Amino acid sequence: MHVFLLFLFFCTPFFASTEEFYTYVVNNDSNSVSVIDSSNNVVATIDVGVSPQEVLVSPDGKYVYVSNFTETLSVISAEENVVTQTINLLPNAGPGKCAFTPDGLYLYVPNFNLFSVSIIDTTDLQITDTINLPQNSYPQSITISPDGLYAYVVTSTNNAVNIIDISTKILGSIISLGSNQRSTLSVLTPDGKTLYVSNTDANRVAVINTATNQITQTISLTTGNAPYGIAITPDGKTLYVAQSSSHNIEIINVATNAIIGSINLALNSYPQFLAMSADGKTLYAACYGLNETAAIDTATNTILEYIAVETHPVGVATTPAPVPLSPTNFEGVLLKNNFCVASELYNKLSWQHSSSPISNYLLSRNGTLIATLPPTTSTYEDHNRPQHQTDIYTLIAINEFGNQCSPVTTQIEIP
Repeated sequence: MHVFLLFLFFCTPFFASTEEFYTYVVNNDSNSVSVIDSSNNVVATIDVGVSPQEVLVSPDGKYVYVSNFTETLSVISAEENVVTQTINLLPNAGPGKCAFTPDGLYLYVPNFNLFSVSIIDTTDLQITDTINLPQNSYPQSITISPDGLYAYVVTSTNNAVNIIDISTKILGSIISLGSNQRSTLSVLTPDGKTLYVSNTDANRVAVINTATNQITQTISLTTGNAPYGIAITPDGKTLYVAQSSSHNIEIINVATNAIIGSINLALNSYPQFLAMSADGKTLYAACYGLNETAAIDTATNTILEYIAVETHPVGVATTPAPVPLSPTNFEGVLLKNNFCVASELYNKLSWQHSSSPISNYLLSRNGTLIATLPPTTSTYEDHNRPQHQTDIYTLIAINEFGNQCSPVTTQIEIP
């Protein structure tokens, strides 16, 4: 049985617009997932595997993956709200909280009962590699850095963060979080520089500098006990920690790592996982003891409403912020202006907009940013270019969430 159930007993579809999103709640005892729309209405209930516990949405928002307690993952089509495939994991794996690489091509799955991590290719849903962790470590959850370079695996029994180099698939540094202080979940700041880990038994949060892989601080929590679910606002300013054996969510200022408040949920709520909407305006808490999910206004840190789901909600995830599509037909041509006795060479660039909403374009020449352009722009002239060189241009679209498309490039030879 997974850690969250033990301490409860022992302690007591795709973005149609930037406003539309969905929240997915795993109901552990009902073997189902409740789908909540952006108006906080339950719009579907989907049967999944036995004793589902964790849930996450693919980076493109098209699929929802549910970890079932034994050895399977249920894959849900977010558009159709049906299970389209079941992934068979290693026997008795006990999958925990998984994580996608930023490009969505690979899914990292902690095998709680096998002390290992399996890597799934999301194109064919097959296991490509399995990485062994220390014996009897019991990996609980995985968080992957925004640059896709490292996977941070929280192991609950030996209370550590195990760091996997994604390029080599080799286990590297292991950060000890202290003895007899079981840890469960983690979250990275949006810039990837700081990792926060909930220490369930010690009633605190560990703060790790990812550049040095050192613990820089521990934050002692003040209300409730057994911190579990953890979430951060998209701007990286505020951290929320669920006290899973009570009815509180603690609020931490990321700049100072100081506790700045607490949200009191209904008695016997036992909040488990937390999930933040892509715009950062709403926090969702799966309330295990209430059979409800709390929707919380992050501007005021007050409860908007309780949404009735099914029996014993545990995992919760929201549709991620959309990633814009790349512009197409990015091309450049060398042109010449003649001014009587003088002349000037310049490069004229052009492209076509994608269908994705964007805030602006970033244009670089030879690795240096030269212009930030409005979203309506589709041409640019780069004047006074010297002879006898090659100019390589990179164009990136960025949206209101700060997400960037895959870059497109073109080059111009200047004789």
